[in-house]
Amino acid sequence: LGQYETGPECRPLPESLARLVDQFPGVQFDLALAYPCFAPDGDGSDELFQAGRAAAVSLAGGGMPHLRLVDPETDATTVDPHQAAETVGRLVAELGRVDGMLSIEHSRQAWTWFRRVFELARDRAGERGGRLKICFDPCNLLVAGDDPAEVTASLSAADISMIHLKQRRNGLHYPAVADGEVDWTAVAAAINLLGFDGPMLFEIAAHENIWEFLDGSCAYLARRGLEDRRPDEIEAGE
Repeated sequence: LGQYETGPECRPLPESLARLVDQFPGVQFDLALAYPCFAPDGDGSDELFQAGRAAAVSLAGGGMPHLRLVDPETDATTVDPHQAAETVGRLVAELGRVDGMLSIEHSRQAWTWFRRVFELARDRAGERGGRLKICFDPCNLLVAGDDPAEVTASLSAADISMIHLKQRRNGLHYPAVADGEVDWTAVAAAINLLGFDGPMLFEIAAHENIWEFLDGSCAYLARRGLEDRRPDEIEAGE
């Protein structure tokens, strides 16, 4: 994807990304961007966010623009949830200018903090609150010591834009969804109880046998009750 971004911060190039829509008309795209969405006083006026918003519009192909943000920089232990929620709320408003949707992903933040920020930001967004969603990654919950199955069971399907499928072994990202630190039997059962029918996307680690491992991952999750399917939404970026 190097031809679709530029600079050390990997700023997306909207005009280049628009060509993906022409090349793959049957695919629904969203844009994933590493961005400090929880940093106090952020308002989305910077060049990176504005490029991300424009790129999301380019990738939408006339549909709803969808920008997904993950914040690997901000130390959540030093930021009050109300401050972070104000920033997220302002970013929701920026997406509202193009009638778009914003998804935020928990990376290394504790779930209780992240969930509080999400709820506060939705309240601040008012009638646009439904355009703020969670990009849910059960495996990321392990970073802060949260229980993936327990957190999954606490969610509402209406809060989730997508679910990431991946596994960790010995603290490292694994190239397949298989047995490991995430109990996918329990997580799959919780997902099924939610009634979530949106996109689920594999984030398995790079490997020379990627297609074999992808097939194996699909079969593994199917045995645990998740539908055996290919992702129907592609994230560009990150």
